[in-house]
Amino acid sequence: MHACSCATNDQSVQYNVATRVFLGTVVDVIPPVPADGPGYVTVHFQVTRVWKGPVEPRVVVQTAAQGAACGIQLVTGTQYVVYTNGDPGFSQTGLCSGTYAVTGVDPVIDSLGPGTQTFVPVLAPEDPPPDSRSDWWL
Repeated sequence: MHACSCATNDQSVQYNVATRVFLGTVVDVIPPVPADGPGYVTVHFQVTRVWKGPVEPRVVVQTAAQGAACGIQLVTGTQYVVYTNGDPGFSQTGLCSGTYAVTGVDPVIDSLGPGTQTFVPVLAPEDPPPDSRSDWWL
């Protein structure tokens, strides 16, 4: 088994390589089938701020299911700065992309500036995430 190995953790390099960078809260996480197999975890985000790329208010991102494949564990209800690559139909993030959970005052968010676009969150924190089989993201 091989472990994930990242070439860089420099935020400016990760920003330049990413096709999209946004601030969002995880509203749903759908594991791969079978749940313990290889593949991709599908993660639905409610976006509140965009710094780079075309991003809609709700975004679907995928990450490898295994940490050894550089997959990142994303938790429902947690806010992240998300760096993705790929097209909107198959947008990916991972341990090496720069994506991280936001906790309190964040100097990276300050350095990224106000962003190019902001969205008002649709879901209140106390609202349950939508059914993953619904078409809520359309």
